[in-house]
Formats: sequence, structure tokens, C-alpha cells
Amino acid sequence: MPAIQSTSGQWSGVFDWPIIGIHCILTPDGKVLTYGTDQLGQQGAQLIYDVWDIATNTHYTLPNRTPTDMFCSAAALVPERPDPDHGRRFSRT
Repeated sequence: MPAIQSTSGQWSGVFDWPIIGIHCILTPDGKVLTYGTDQLGQQGAQLIYDVWDIATNTHYTLPNRTPTDMFCSAAALVPERPDPDHGRRFSRT
């Protein structure tokens, strides 16, 4: 990628996306997480998630869904940090 594109971005042609992404997050590893409607464009009070790997131009639509109907939302990625309680708080055992 030319240096100017890596700092200023670029436009490209339109291409297919497996869901209608209402929200989009750039992850620390350079992948793009979108969530929104199902693959048919239906909003059914749940969010569908898709991860796009820019390097390989592949999509992975996650099998899990969030059973909620939220249109205006926000996402924040927090940095990894040591787990002070060694996983006991969220353990399923």
C-alpha cells in the first residue's frame, strides 16, 4: 500500500457484505467487526456479527447472536490486562 493511503485512506469500488452492518469496529489486529441485521437484511430484535479479515478479504459470520433490539449503540475495545481474580468471577463451574 502506498504511504499516502496508509495515512489518508482510499476509496474503492462497492463490494458485497454478508450483513447490513449498523455498527463497525476496527479491532487491534486490523480486522473489522460489524454487527447489524441478518444475511437477508432482516432486523429481528437480535444482532448478527461478522468479522472481515482485510489481509485475506474473507468474512466470518459468527454463529452467536445478541438477543436485543438496539439501534443506536457504541462499542469500546479495552486493552488486555492481567486478570486480578484469575477468572473466578466469570467461571461457569
